[in-house]
Amino acid sequence: MAIVKLFLLPLTTGFVLSSICYWTQIAINYRVMAIGSVLLLLSLALILLFGCLILQMRHQHYESQLKRNALTEYHSPPAQPFLQQHRHTSLLSQWYKLFFLPFWRLENGIGVQQCFLFAAAGLAQWLWLEQNSPFIRFLFCIGASSLCLLLTDRGSKAVQEHMLRLRPHLRALPLHLVRLEIMSQLMCLIPGLALLSLFVIVLSNHVNIHTGVAHWYIGALGIAHLCIVACSHSAAATRARILILFLAILTAIGSELWI
Repeated sequence: MAIVKLFLLPLTTGFVLSSICYWTQIAINYRVMAIGSVLLLLSLALILLFGCLILQMRHQHYESQLKRNALTEYHSPPAQPFLQQHRHTSLLSQWYKLFFLPFWRLENGIGVQQCFLFAAAGLAQWLWLEQNSPFIRFLFCIGASSLCLLLTDRGSKAVQEHMLRLRPHLRALPLHLVRLEIMSQLMCLIPGLALLSLFVIVLSNHVNIHTGVAHWYIGALGIAHLCIVACSHSAAATRARILILFLAILTAIGSELWI
């Protein structure tokens, strides 16, 4: 709800102020269309908000049910052969078995979600560079930047939540939990950096752009990915502020990309 207010309050305030300043210069038909469009946007935002809250409540109920089942069904300590088997495994193998494989299970869906975000962000970047209308470019710039940031943020948050679930069970194993968590967070940078590399390749084929502005955008996007991963232990409100701040910066830089 705090994030929705951060987005909706400036939009509503700007609409009210512009309506007061230019009310006499706007035709009656456009007044009705403007008011209706803003009310429609507010209604859609509230519907999405309640939908996200319902999904979050269902997810929390599912997690609490899994915890109750784990507490009631699992009581035996890890077997000694298992400890001996995993004592000398590499850090990459531990990450693959404890993080990568669970994210692709049917009840998890993080891997599918990341693939969807990666494809949507890549498509938004390509459509952004192929448009001719400045307004359409601005919309795709917001969409591409937000999807790129969400790609890293969702991955980092999933790793953090999965680590919290695994930590009580991993304490009995001969594993370096700090190194494993750091490596898992660094692995969250790979999709974002891969998307950034593809964006650089696509930018190299366009000649009607400011090279300096493109360098600023690429650098700001790379710094945004690093900050999101570095602030993985922060509160949800802090992460939301970081996302909104970098989204505003990337949108401001990306809107000046064309000559």
